[in-house]
Amino acid sequence: MSVVGRTILVVEDDSMVLTGLQMILESWGMNVLPAEDLGGVIASLGGGVPELILSDLRLRAGLTGFEVVERVRAELGRNVPAVILTGETGRDELAEGRARGLAFLHKPIQAEPLRRAIATALDG
Repeated sequence: MSVVGRTILVVEDDSMVLTGLQMILESWGMNVLPAEDLGGVIASLGGGVPELILSDLRLRAGLTGFEVVERVRAELGRNVPAVILTGETGRDELAEGRARGLAFLHKPIQAEPLRRAIATALDG
């Protein structure tokens, strides 16, 4: 599946990582809605409807990528596919994410695995 022209919400609280992800995704022809926190997520939704959520697991102020996904799904009223970016290896976090139907991509993020994870999530 092609990722060109697809809209993706990217949530990452490290601005340099967020910028890097945005640059990669835009170079693939994707429309990126960037956000660093929940306020940014809600604001980004005004710029388009994401077909996929790509979120870091651990965000500022104790916010998790799981909560971001739940909030976006509630706001849009549909089950938007999501990929969680994480450096976590704890079984509890991974089990919770899988129970929520989320895919994981472990850091450090590399381009080709990222593209595959996005394509699989969009296709799924």
